[in-house]
Amino acid sequence: MKQLNSILLIDDDMVTNFLNKNLINNLAIAQEVLTFKNGQEALSFFQNGDSEKKESIDLIFLDLNMPIMDGYQFMDNYHQLEANKKTAKIVALIAENTEKPAEEIARQLGVNDYFSKPITKEKLSLILQKHFSI
Repeated sequence: MKQLNSILLIDDDMVTNFLNKNLINNLAIAQEVLTFKNGQEALSFFQNGDSEKKESIDLIFLDLNMPIMDGYQFMDNYHQLEANKKTAKIVALIAENTEKPAEEIARQLGVNDYFSKPITKEKLSLILQKHFSI
């Protein structure tokens, strides 16, 4: 199976990042998985990080509720980056207990897709089929 170059996980819950990274690695769907614990760390990566690494990001899983910089603030800043720095598909991870419908949240954020937590093998399969023809 063809692999993605890199997947970026942005979530303040380190256990969630650990589990998601292990799932992705066990399924061998990406050559590399990077983790960030808030939107500010991820944004700094896009603004200042290694340009080859930035351009190799195919998929971002974005938690919305995080300290320092949440998913909403990250997306506001991400949309302002230069076009060549934002080539990844972004999947928002939306809690099931949100006040707004998930579709509305995803539309407002300007993300490519959304799912409720946790990431599962089935959700990964759907994302790969829908966005990457894998």
